[in-house]
Amino acid sequence: MCTCRVCKHKANDEPGARRYRLSAARACSACLELKILQNQIIETRAFLCHLQKHLHALRSNYNHAHDPFTHALPPELMSRIFEFCVSSAPNGMLNPLILGAVCKRWRQIAWAAPNLWTTVRVNLDRFQSRVALHCELLSQWLARSAQLPLSIWISCNESNINPSMHPLTSQNALEILNQYSARWQCLDISMPLSLLPVLRGRGKFMPILKNLIITQPSDSYDDPSSQGEEGFLLSNVDLRPETVSITRLPFNAVHIDWSNVTEVYFDGMTTVDCLCLFQQAIQLVKCSITIDEDENVLHFDTPFIHPSLAHITIIMRDWNSPDALFDRITLPALKEANCMVARPDYDGFISLVERSGSVLTSLSIANWEPPSCEGLSELLRTTSRLEYLMLRIPDLPPGFFELFAPPESSDSDDGAHRIFLPLLRRFHYRGSNSYISWKSFIEAAESMLRIRRQNDAALPSFEFIFDTEDEDSDSDSSDAAQGRDEVYMALLCGLIDRGIGLKISDGSKDLLQREKRRFEAERFGVDDWDGELG
Repeated sequence: MCTCRVCKHKANDEPGARRYRLSAARACSACLELKILQNQIIETRAFLCHLQKHLHALRSNYNHAHDPFTHALPPELMSRIFEFCVSSAPNGMLNPLILGAVCKRWRQIAWAAPNLWTTVRVNLDRFQSRVALHCELLSQWLARSAQLPLSIWISCNESNINPSMHPLTSQNALEILNQYSARWQCLDISMPLSLLPVLRGRGKFMPILKNLIITQPSDSYDDPSSQGEEGFLLSNVDLRPETVSITRLPFNAVHIDWSNVTEVYFDGMTTVDCLCLFQQAIQLVKCSITIDEDENVLHFDTPFIHPSLAHITIIMRDWNSPDALFDRITLPALKEANCMVARPDYDGFISLVERSGSVLTSLSIANWEPPSCEGLSELLRTTSRLEYLMLRIPDLPPGFFELFAPPESSDSDDGAHRIFLPLLRRFHYRGSNSYISWKSFIEAAESMLRIRRQNDAALPSFEFIFDTEDEDSDSDSSDAAQGRDEVYMALLCGLIDRGIGLKISDGSKDLLQREKRRFEAERFGVDDWDGELG
C-alpha cells in the first residue's frame, strides 16, 4: 500500500481488495483510473464466481438430460443394477460412493437404495486422522442401510497405529457399530484382542448373527491366553451363529451359544476344548480344527457320540498325536476326514472308524514321516468304500500299488469284497518319487481298468505331484534303461487313451508330457525339444 503525493490517497493493489467509492473531486486522475479498474476487476471476479456456480448446476442438468440410463430405466431398475454392480465387484472394489459421484441423479438413486449399504468395511487405521469425518461417514453409511441385515468387516493393522491415539479413535468407530448390533448378520473381525471388549451390543434384541469370524492380526502383541472373560461377549444377548471361524483366540473367550453352529473353523484349540465344542455344537456338520499341545485331557467312561458331524479336518501341531481325541468320540455320520499329523500312527483313527460304523468316502492324510505299507494298508482296508484318497507324505511305501492286485478268487463274492478300494475314483499323491514303481502302478491300473469295465463302473484318475524329481532318475543312461523308460511311457500313454485319468507333474510342469515330447524328439531327431515346451 502506498500514498499518492498529489491527492494523499492510499492505493491498495492487493488482489481481492474490497470495492469502495472514491470522490473524483478529491482524487487525481491517475488514482481515479486505478480505482475504477480495480472495481471492474472485483466485479468481474464476482461475476465469474457466479458463472462457476451456474455452470455446476447446468452440468448436473446436462448430465441428467443426456444420460440414457436414467431416462430409459425407472429408478427401481437402476437401483437393482447398482446392487448387481456392487455385489459382483471383486473384493468390494466398487464403493457405492463412487456411483453417487457420477451425477446428482445417480446419487439420489444410490442414496435411496438400502441394499447398497448393507456391507460395511471399517479399517480402524484410517480413523487416526480426521476422526470426525470418518465417524460421520460411517454413521451416514449405516443410516442409509435402513433396517436391513448388515455384513460388517472390521480390520486393523496394529503396526500402522499411533499408540497414543489408538484406544480413542478405535472406540469411536466401534461405538457407532454397537448402535446397530441388532442387525449384525455377518461379523468379520480382524483386530487386536484388546479391542474385543469394546464391541458390545446395546439393549436386548433378537440376534440374527449367522456368520462370525474373529482373527487376531499376525502383527498383534496381545496374549490370547489373557483374554478369559474379556473376549467376545455381547451383553444380555446369546448369539447363535451358524458358521464360526476363530483364529488365535481361546475357546473359553468366545461367548456364544454353540447349539446352532453347523460349521466351525478353529485354529488353536486344546483337546479338552475340542471335546467341549463337540458336546455343545450338537448340530455341527463340518469342522476344521488345529489342536495345540494339551496335557490336561478329560476322561470319558464311554466315547461321546456326535450324531451329525460328517466332515472333519484335524491338524496337530508339532509332534502331538490325535489319539486323545479320536479315542473319546464316535462319529456315525462321518463321510470325509482330513488328518495332518506328524507321525503316521493310524491306530486311533482306525478304532474311530470301526467304532463309528461310518462309511468314509473321502480321506486325506498328511504326515511328516513316511508310513509303512502295512500301516497304510490296514487304514485303507478299514475305509474300503473310499472314492477319493489324498496322500501328502514324504515317500509312497514300496509295494503300495501291489495292494491293488486282483484277488485270487475274483469271480466269487468273497473275492469281490477283497478288492482293494473298489470304489476309488480319484487318487492324489504328493511327495517324492523315490520308491514309486511304475511297473507296479501300470499293473494296478490295468487290473482296475479290467474290473471296472466288467462291472460297468467309472474309471479312476490318478495325480502325482513330486516335490523334487528323483536325483537318480537320469543317472542310468544305458540303452536298456532308456528303452525301459520308453516302454513305461508308452504304457502310461496307453492307459490315458483307454480312459484312465493320469497327470504327473512337479507342481508347475507336466512331467508326463515333457517325457513324451523328449522321446518323440529323440525318435524324430529334434534337438530343441526343451524350447518347444517353453
